[in-house]
Amino acid sequence: MQPFQPQPRTRREARLAEADPQSARGSQNERQDRASRGRRRGRGWRWTAGILTVVALLGGYGYADVVDAVPGVLTAQPPRPDPVPFPTPTLRVTTTEGATPVGDAAPTPAAESVNELVEEALADGLPASTGIDIRDALTGDVLYARDAGASRTPASTTKVLTAAAALAEAGAETRLPTTAYLHVPENEADPPLVILHGGGDVLLGAGESDSDAVDGHAGLASLAQETAHALRGHGIDEVAVARDESLFSGADFHPTWDRADIGHGFVAPLSPLMIAAGRTGEGMPRSDRPGEDAARAFAEALQDAGIEVRGHDGSAQAADADDELAQVLSAPLRAQAEHLLVTSDNVVSEAVGRQVALARGEEADFAGAARAVEDAMADLGLEDEDGAISLTDLSGLSYDNRIPPEALSRLLVLAVAGEGPLAELPSLMPVGGWSGTLSSRYRSEESADGAGIVRAKTGSLRSVTSLAGTLVTADGRLLAFAVMGDGLEPAEVSRARPAMDALLAGLARCGC
Repeated sequence: MQPFQPQPRTRREARLAEADPQSARGSQNERQDRASRGRRRGRGWRWTAGILTVVALLGGYGYADVVDAVPGVLTAQPPRPDPVPFPTPTLRVTTTEGATPVGDAAPTPAAESVNELVEEALADGLPASTGIDIRDALTGDVLYARDAGASRTPASTTKVLTAAAALAEAGAETRLPTTAYLHVPENEADPPLVILHGGGDVLLGAGESDSDAVDGHAGLASLAQETAHALRGHGIDEVAVARDESLFSGADFHPTWDRADIGHGFVAPLSPLMIAAGRTGEGMPRSDRPGEDAARAFAEALQDAGIEVRGHDGSAQAADADDELAQVLSAPLRAQAEHLLVTSDNVVSEAVGRQVALARGEEADFAGAARAVEDAMADLGLEDEDGAISLTDLSGLSYDNRIPPEALSRLLVLAVAGEGPLAELPSLMPVGGWSGTLSSRYRSEESADGAGIVRAKTGSLRSVTSLAGTLVTADGRLLAFAVMGDGLEPAEVSRARPAMDALLAGLARCGC
């Protein structure tokens, strides 16, 4: 087998440069909100004028930064409060029906207070079309529902289903292998071939393995060092390198996605063999050839380990290998699920979803992964005969996804009340004013009571804003919620987000 000759890096850079950095249509890779949300309402008109000016000057990326879709020059880093501990439920239920009621002495949710808070939020900018489902997380009792059964475009709250299915189906402790195999060609003139097989870990590090990290937990340099040691044991000091990306099948980029999103850093073509989910640097585009990048990094590390490498741009099948040389393992899927929820990384979410597909015997492509997660939700009792949950991708980058608010809140109730890996789901989410995509929200006077209290997954597209998670009330009760607005104008999105935050802060404050 003749290895391919390596391609120049400038080819990749030239292809990435074709993406128009001013054409972004909103994004799913949300991290931080603008610090100006912490201003008092009396100053709101000044900021509105400033925002409109910035949007006009910066185009798509500027808009995405302003509306909490991407990090950027408009994003601030305020001090972080300590989050409150996540409460341990004292009542265990397996369904939302027929739950045993708590004793008379326990604090009781007040539905009238929730109604008042929602009315205030509607008056303050929450669109009347918003779908809302708020429940007592320990009993499943509905405290407030507004179009809760209507399926909506969820944006990144899709990732709640992806993470839940990964915990329940693929296994929270599952680690994904990246393996080096040896193939000795029949033609003695060809060098031995090291096949780098991707096992689905898209958070590989280019350097040595970092046991304290999720991103970079398994390092290609460490794999190369172990591989070099094994090769010397075989009396081999010169090889070619090929990559095996066959674990995932089908298209590596969903047809509903905009390829310009690669240039904006929101997503990359999916491969089971990727470094840092295809990121090429902070605030930089993602690679459009991540598998080749990983093979190049491995070949360079193998060269540094004393093995002569004659080429690293070919493909091969690990099934044709003669021997396994070395292997590195990812962080557990539990940690990867937390990573995708906190950072809202689209690539990691899609890759973790492929593990659900494999666990359920589905094809590891977009359709198979979406079907596997849908079926996992049906097994939990979240689907009805109408099939209210309909997924196209597992990151939420596609506008074609449909999830009703009640499905998200019911899933969280099941997680809180259940046992096993799924019970960890709520505690893996970002914390208001503290971490991930909620790190700079809950800073205003109206929403500050939610800081350290609200744990939720955000969702942002140009016409979508949503939140799904849990919070602890002033009386120590745990609520599950989903608040979803879709089909909105950009101005409605910018008003809806602080209104959602104020609503949830009010729930935390009022003891509902």
